[in-house]
Amino acid sequence: MSENDQYACAGDLLKLDIGKTHTKLVRMINGGEDELVAQISSPTCASLSYPAIDVARIFEWFVETAAQLQDKGSIAAVLPVAHGAAFATLKAEELFFPVMDYEFVPPPAIEEAYSIIRPQFLETGSPELPGMLNAAKQLFYLQETHFSKFMQIDAIIPIAQYFSFRLSGKMCSEVSALGCHTDLWNPGASRFSALVEERGWLALFPALAKASSAIGRIKPDLARFIGLSEDVAILAGGHDSSIEVAPHLGAAEQNTVALTTGTWFVLTKNCCNVTPFKRSEHAARTMGVDGSELIAARFMGGRMVEDAISNGAHLGIDDLSSALENKVLFASAGHDRGSVVVNDIISASLMEPTDREARAAAICHLVLSTLASLRQIGGAQRIIVLGRFAEDPFFLLAMWLFNPAVVVMVKRPESTGNPLERVFKKGKYVIPNKLDFGREQELRSLIPDYTDAWIELQTGC
Repeated sequence: MSENDQYACAGDLLKLDIGKTHTKLVRMINGGEDELVAQISSPTCASLSYPAIDVARIFEWFVETAAQLQDKGSIAAVLPVAHGAAFATLKAEELFFPVMDYEFVPPPAIEEAYSIIRPQFLETGSPELPGMLNAAKQLFYLQETHFSKFMQIDAIIPIAQYFSFRLSGKMCSEVSALGCHTDLWNPGASRFSALVEERGWLALFPALAKASSAIGRIKPDLARFIGLSEDVAILAGGHDSSIEVAPHLGAAEQNTVALTTGTWFVLTKNCCNVTPFKRSEHAARTMGVDGSELIAARFMGGRMVEDAISNGAHLGIDDLSSALENKVLFASAGHDRGSVVVNDIISASLMEPTDREARAAAICHLVLSTLASLRQIGGAQRIIVLGRFAEDPFFLLAMWLFNPAVVVMVKRPESTGNPLERVFKKGKYVIPNKLDFGREQELRSLIPDYTDAWIELQTGC
């Protein structure tokens, strides 16, 4: 088995998806459809001096859930994917420090010291982010505050590769996880940043493997407990958003943006022929799973609107018309800087907005925030919507109405072919249903004033 070749999956694929908010197990059926097996809130736990991700509980949950599956003989491989701001430290192949939660806010002295030594934006393409979203800051914190213990570790691996290690016993690094606003990677040179060598971390990272490559077989004891064949392949895995956009951003797709929607809304496009973008907290150069350089802009959209849209029936055209006409606006009183986001719905009219208007306003906020992020990375002719909101017809309709110059598409569900090809190879797309001309013109006439009011609310001017 080569760590540089894509695994030829001849059966079902289990995808363990570790997100900031939720952890999911998806079964991708060979020649069939994808099936969400189970989902939990991503668990956290107390640790030395910072909040941590409960990776032990996630692993236990995966093993217990997988053991309850039917028809396990058809499962051929496991693919771990995870968000891009969590790294595991190991000593003698055991987890050493708890895996840090990126929303931990370090002491001011750590912030100040790290700001002095962090790599330049021109080297890494990583903006300076709040909390511990720059993963190198997590390692810096551990090294500075627990120096003698830090010197005992013998490996550092991204969180997706930690789970592939737990399943196979084989360690690796992976470029999309290393190149996700971590400050650890130099995308232009395809190597680790100077900071990694300066801090003495370089020898701690294992060799690179492709996300789609099989790094080993499942451990025999796990295979027996779960009821899987010992031939089940464990894939290296990688950064969740980078894997999700991989099929859609080939070298020929220079005018296409892939929008992943979840806790984070991430807009990603190919770096080819892109006008250099301005340094911003919300835009970064990242790495594709194939080693290509990407540009991404992001905001914490899913969390911002969660409370506002979590309940109620599907919204319709009349709800959008009412929200636009009455200028019902969604105002985030928080930011993606903290663990708690407080939101308010504000109406420019004298009447209290209805629940349906409030939810429509939250969706409009997501759309306008998406379009603002799109401008940060140079725009596009096509947006492919992926993830949770690709299944929300109201969101897709609002995307089309607010920016008719951009073609909005969703990936057509596939129920043929092997599952790994469905993950990593380009599929087919459909354009969501649009409105009849009369309603389109009516709603579009309301959008300019609504957008001006939204911008005024966001900027305070």
